[in-house]
Amino acid sequence: MNHAIRRSFGLSEYYFKKNRFELESGSSLRASLIVEDDLMAYREKLLLYYLSSHNCRYISGHFDYASNAFDEFKDAWSFITILREPISKWFSQYFYNRNKNFGTFQIEATLDEFLDSEEGIALGGDYVRKFSGLRGSDVHLNCDAVERAVSNLDNFALVGFLEHLDRFVDDFEDLFNVRLFITKGNVSPVVKSKQKQLVTDAHRKRVEEICQPDTLVYQAALKKMGLLEA
Repeated sequence: MNHAIRRSFGLSEYYFKKNRFELESGSSLRASLIVEDDLMAYREKLLLYYLSSHNCRYISGHFDYASNAFDEFKDAWSFITILREPISKWFSQYFYNRNKNFGTFQIEATLDEFLDSEEGIALGGDYVRKFSGLRGSDVHLNCDAVERAVSNLDNFALVGFLEHLDRFVDDFEDLFNVRLFITKGNVSPVVKSKQKQLVTDAHRKRVEEICQPDTLVYQAALKKMGLLEA
């Protein structure tokens, strides 16, 4: 998706590198540890810096919702985000980080171990933490945080869904007057058929429970876009 958006604005060539900022997850983690700062708070500082740059035209990466960024730059920038169905996202993120051979955020735990871990449970509230603008490992257990996350999605110029890419492409073209051509990337090292063999009904039921906070956010966003009946 990042590559498609970048190409649509003609920013893919190397000589346009100064006009874009693409957050590198591993680099931001290392830097935050060096300065002893919370990772997402550190990324927010980077976001504000590049939003303030007159040269920068495109910013991409995993950032938390930042009210100061929206309040200060809402007239100069268009903020967009793309969501994925939370249960599919949970399993995809687990298998990708469990089986990759490089980079940061690798998972060493088995599926059973991860389901009962603090990290695994927190992953089911990822949207709540990212979009509520609140921080803390248990934020997603707060009903007010869920409502706040849903409300903050209204501030985005465009909210897309991985399961409804055709709609996102059309809405993107309506907003920016350019057409996206999306290719597949970041393919999981564990094929879907193998994942299905490893995931039992009990695993899926547990993940459904874990992902309840994010499912509330996701379904509310679908309803707002007219993609899910009330």
